[in-house]
Amino acid sequence: MTRARLGALIVLFALVTSAVASAQEPSAYFRYVRTIETARAGVPAPVGLTFSPVANAFLLPGASGATPTASGTAKISMINLFGDAVGAVSVAAPIVEPLNAAFDSRAHRLVFFDRAAGELVAVRALPAGYPTPSRAAVARFGARPYGVQNPQGMTFDPASGRLFILDAATWRILAITPHPVFGFDGATALRDGRVRPISLHRLPQGAPLRGLAFNPGDGHLYVSSPLEQTLYELNEAGQVLSTRDLSALPLGDSQAMVFAPSGDSTDDPSQMSLYIADSGQTDAVIELSFIQPAAPAVASFASTLVRTVDASRWSPPSPDASGITYLNSSNTLLVSDCEVEEIVGGITHFQGVNLWEITLNGTVVRTANISKVAPTVVPMTNEPT
Repeated sequence: MTRARLGALIVLFALVTSAVASAQEPSAYFRYVRTIETARAGVPAPVGLTFSPVANAFLLPGASGATPTASGTAKISMINLFGDAVGAVSVAAPIVEPLNAAFDSRAHRLVFFDRAAGELVAVRALPAGYPTPSRAAVARFGARPYGVQNPQGMTFDPASGRLFILDAATWRILAITPHPVFGFDGATALRDGRVRPISLHRLPQGAPLRGLAFNPGDGHLYVSSPLEQTLYELNEAGQVLSTRDLSALPLGDSQAMVFAPSGDSTDDPSQMSLYIADSGQTDAVIELSFIQPAAPAVASFASTLVRTVDASRWSPPSPDASGITYLNSSNTLLVSDCEVEEIVGGITHFQGVNLWEITLNGTVVRTANISKVAPTVVPMTNEPT
């Protein structure tokens, strides 16, 4: 090969590489917010995850409670936005694949895919937002006509009631508009043109896809590739709008995903976060926010030290003061100590107090003990912060 031909090949390769690189989707902003432990709700390794807006709670048809029983029922655990368990309910239908379950807030029902029976199963919810255990509340729709081979996630558009099903085998998402009378009956939907496939062939091929979520804020669909640890944002034409690299998150085996209100009660109620069930590393639900905080205003000012209060000189002393808040009604401060109850080397400073109410100049007004160490009246915690 002559030097001239070699140079031509190198230039051609550089042009092709540049074209591919320029076609890559932009990386979008996100931040890890928190981890919600689900073991307290009876689901140590969550797989299914959906949200009931009326109940303002997550429904987890997960690993421990949702397996079918001899009576053909399934248990669904529930947690609120703060991660507290708020009970459980049984539904009169087995949920074999909790990954393929979603809450239809427009029709007020829980819907899941029964692959073995070839059916979409809908369980009507009570006025409080929880699925009802009554067998009369269960409706079934023939789903074989849809041709779904390997469902790996479901989600709803809450405004239109459309159902989206991720089929990992055919590399597509099916968008299904329910019939006003026949609901999600597959034969009726196909006959009336209520099924629209969304091709996923613009995504990198090979790595399996799992998890599907609809963002009501922008109308986009979000698909996860657990192996690549990548989250893809798509429009309904299947175009990849952005990607998010999740490799830095404590995710081991991501499962179902759902958009729900932010867990921060100080956020606008309309602000949504993405919640991902993880049955691997964390065995929990991970909350992600796509809202980038506004840059803080920069101000220049002078400050001076007014007073230093040595809490170790109080009686009883506080060697590890860790929390403080202002009590408006009494114009005093409440201080907590998170380690005063501990015994180190046989020595402890604990004298039955881990809360101090003080004046603004640092004088102790009164004390209290909310630890589980006697003497106590309200045994709440040994580490108030």
